[in-house]
Amino acid sequence: MAIGIATILGWLTGSSLLLQPLAGIAPIKFNGAVSLFLVGLTILGLEYQIKHTGWLALIIAGLNLATLGQHLFQIDLHIDELIIHDPSVIETMRPGRVSSVSALIFFLIGMSLFWKAQGTKPRFRLLTEAIIGSVAGSAGFSTLVGYIAELPAVYTWGSGTPTAPMAAVGMILVGLAMLVLAWRETMGNEGGPPRWSPLPAVIACLTLTFILWIGLRERELVYLGAKTQTAMDTLAVQINSELERQTNEIEKIARRWGDAESNNPVIWEADAVTLMSTAQVYGCTSLSFLNLELRNVWIYPDAGNEAMIAYVHSEQSERSNAISQLQAGPHPASSI
Repeated sequence: MAIGIATILGWLTGSSLLLQPLAGIAPIKFNGAVSLFLVGLTILGLEYQIKHTGWLALIIAGLNLATLGQHLFQIDLHIDELIIHDPSVIETMRPGRVSSVSALIFFLIGMSLFWKAQGTKPRFRLLTEAIIGSVAGSAGFSTLVGYIAELPAVYTWGSGTPTAPMAAVGMILVGLAMLVLAWRETMGNEGGPPRWSPLPAVIACLTLTFILWIGLRERELVYLGAKTQTAMDTLAVQINSELERQTNEIEKIARRWGDAESNNPVIWEADAVTLMSTAQVYGCTSLSFLNLELRNVWIYPDAGNEAMIAYVHSEQSERSNAISQLQAGPHPASSI
């Protein structure tokens, strides 16, 4: 109840100290704070046997069932910011919306408390309370471990909305309260420890296993991403280096061929053979020499390129545009 009241006051007054005791970490949403407060109030009412307390439990269950429906069916029932506007202090997919895990836990707790308020036989009810209490405590503990270990996949539970650390603390407290109440009632009915006493430990172990799996999976994805990025950077450097080398070689050949003294097909062929020996691996298929009318006057190799002899490049728009770019500046241009 104290966590819920403090957060509600924080939203109403805009106090960042009450909303975010830990700066930079998601606060409890307003509806989540209301749920925490009502859960504490319902447990207190049941403890002192106040009439009609069970209706508070139904309000908790109904509010969080609607939130779950919004998550599952991707709809907006306009209940997230019904009372307080959420300025998105911490970025979330839906401002004001309680996380799906918090909504599920509060829904289960609300239904369990409503069942308890009906005063039915405790045979299966106490076991259900123990299970829900264990799940609530484990979910809260897992969320806190996710923040401590810096594993977003754990405290977001695969959604775009993180579960607030203080909400996790609230779930742990509520889970412990339900376990204590179920244990006390079982001791009073059976006169000894309940048969489900190992259940909380089993659920805690399953939770730790889940955290370990999530953590290892997250680390593996980060490692694979870093390794892939390194390989991409290496490939980009190699491609850039090879393109620069080929550009320099072609530029040297072009300067030499532009000299009147080197205007000799024998020299052209010798340079072409040298260039093709290294560039052919990277996709170079031929080397042409053009006159001022942009017509091929020489091509290497001859075999397979007979149709390119006397080819006029200005007749094709892509090649004509590329040559225009070359004439405008010193950088290579592509006709593709």
